Amino acid sequence: MTTAHLDHAKHNHKLADQLFKEGEFMDWALTVAYYASINYVKHHIFPLPDHGLSHLGEPIKSFDDYCTYFKPADRHAALCDLFMNKCNKNIGISLRTLMNDCKTARYNDYMIESARVRAAMSTLKSVEKICISKRVADPNKKQKRPRIQKAIVVRK
Repeated sequence: MTTAHLDHAKHNHKLADQLFKEGEFMDWALTVAYYASINYVKHHIFPLPDHGLSHLGEPIKSFDDYCTYFKPADRHAALCDLFMNKCNKNIGISLRTLMNDCKTARYNDYMIESARVRAAMSTLKSVEKICISKRVADPNKKQKRPRIQKAIVVRK
């Protein structure tokens, strides 16, 4: 497993925090928060073991490979949907909102309300928490059972 997406996510997260604290380029704080989030998601979800393509016989290794097989019309929306389905629906909905706000900031209106940017930073922190705390489990992989220690019974 590569850490490239995790490293990129952390790098972008640090910049999003800095831009947010400085308060001058809130459109960029929001945009960078979105890109940090999607890199956390890519790190967390891939390789994707349960993808529904049994003929492959192995996990889909990357988001690019996922897009090659499934050909989504909107790659960013597809990644949000994967997060919703595999990780957390509510935060996935927030991630989709962040995606839409990011598109607005980049293409339509760079004057973003501070409440929107605070929500973006909150979404980023939630995504980070989920994505670095645990990986998506492979249902085909035999899970290790916790060791049960025998209780020592002392009889009098």
